[in-house]
Amino acid sequence: MSPRSRNSGFTLAELLVASMLLSIVMSAVYTMLFTTLGASRSIDPKFDAHQQARAFMTVIQREVENMAARAEHLFEGDRDSVAMFVISEPMNVEDAEGRRLMRVRYRFNRSRGEIEREEALVETALPNRPPAGEKVEQERIKLSDREDFVVASNVSDFKVRYVWSPIPRITDAKVPPPSPELVYTTRHKEGLGLPQAIEVTLEFEDPDDRDHTITFQSLLPIHAPNVRYYLEGLNDRLANFQ
Repeated sequence: MSPRSRNSGFTLAELLVASMLLSIVMSAVYTMLFTTLGASRSIDPKFDAHQQARAFMTVIQREVENMAARAEHLFEGDRDSVAMFVISEPMNVEDAEGRRLMRVRYRFNRSRGEIEREEALVETALPNRPPAGEKVEQERIKLSDREDFVVASNVSDFKVRYVWSPIPRITDAKVPPPSPELVYTTRHKEGLGLPQAIEVTLEFEDPDDRDHTITFQSLLPIHAPNVRYYLEGLNDRLANFQ
């Protein structure tokens, strides 16, 4: 090669073309990065809501499955709270001593948008079911190590319904009985006995869009011995507890 060829560099036109190509590539990379970050911000709250819902449903389902059968007459609740006696491990794992008889209460703190879980260890024998018309002596139950935990946050609504499956009337032994229609109530008083299931509905508010909510609903069957009524008897029973 001649000395002139070895010392030659880029021309002005080549530098302009290279700069333009680099600018196009960087603009494309920035646009892609901005789009990805925007999508991540919009998806993150939804993933968080799904995660919270799964965690909450897992905890409450485990406790519904571990209800103490001898405490069925102590089960009570309303639209936004439910209390039950369970045999399970305390949530405070540092002080846990294996499975214990506990009273667990879930309640919706509407002002804070949180679902709170209160647990307390039962230190005394549970009172027996009283005769019809008499009140359960809950004051005899001694509780200790009471603790509160927040099990879901950013909640805009929380609803509990109590599900009963009445026994169908058999009018013709040759004809299969019809499937009973489920009865839903929003209040359950002690002494009614356990229903067949509870329905839990969670509604989360999207932090980035106050008009957008995410709703989760789950039907939790109760495995402990529960009470079955004919429809007429169930309606009379529920009317007496209103």
